[in-house]
Formats: sequence, structure tokens, C-alpha cells
Amino acid sequence: MVLDNEGTTRLLKTPTTLDEPAVGVYNALTLAERELDLPAGSLLGEVGYFGLGTTVATNTLIERTGVRTGIITTRGFRNTVLTQRGMGAWAGREPHEIAHYAQRRNPEPIVPWELIEEVTERVDYRGAILAPLDEDDVRRAVRSR
Repeated sequence: MVLDNEGTTRLLKTPTTLDEPAVGVYNALTLAERELDLPAGSLLGEVGYFGLGTTVATNTLIERTGVRTGIITTRGFRNTVLTQRGMGAWAGREPHEIAHYAQRRNPEPIVPWELIEEVTERVDYRGAILAPLDEDDVRRAVRSR
């Protein structure tokens, strides 16, 4: 997105270049310069703020092509991340879809149950430490996979 001094925004997108992310940034800058009718290579000299957003992480998550990932959680909460709440299954659904709730399929977890490890520690809702983190327990959890 390009926001000019008058407050006009332009939404621009170029394909992600996984092998060379810098090429994707260059392509986006070139597109923005064309859109703004600026000379090539001049945009960054005029920019007050530059931010970069990509869909690499989102696509990796959706396509499930990332590295093998686990979770380390508080003892007693291993199943919490896998618990499917009813509200999430209803969000954005049409009434006729909600009527057939029993026929829904839960999505495959991003992190399977076998890769969730529990460690000793406990923090209350105010952030107070009730049981300090057992670092040896963390090391054991990491080595177990």
C-alpha cells in the first residue's frame, strides 16, 4: 500500500519470490514508482515509512508445508490447543450450515497431539508465577522429539 501526502492510498501487489525475497521487494518498489509516475529508483528517497508484508507464513500454514513443529505447554493443558470451541465453528457460517453442526469436520491440527509436550510451570491470570518453569523439564521436552 502506498499512502501519499494527500492521504490517497493505492493497494499494490507483486508475486512473492521465495528464492530471492529482495527481488520481490524490488519488484514492488518498481510497481509503486510506475503507479505514482516517479522516476525509477526514486521512491525510497521520498518515503517516510517503509513496511513489508508477505503471505509466505500464511501460505506455509495453509499449505502445511513448513517444518515439523511442536508445542511446549503448561502441564495439564496438552489438549487445550486441540479443543474446538463451538463459536469458532459457527463464525461466518450461514444458518443452514449451523443447523447441521453434527456433520461438521474439525480441521486437522497444525501441531499433532503427539508433538505437544507438557512442562512444569504455572502463571496465574495476573502474570504471577505460581510454579516456576522447570528448565530441566523443558530440555527433556525438546529432546523427546
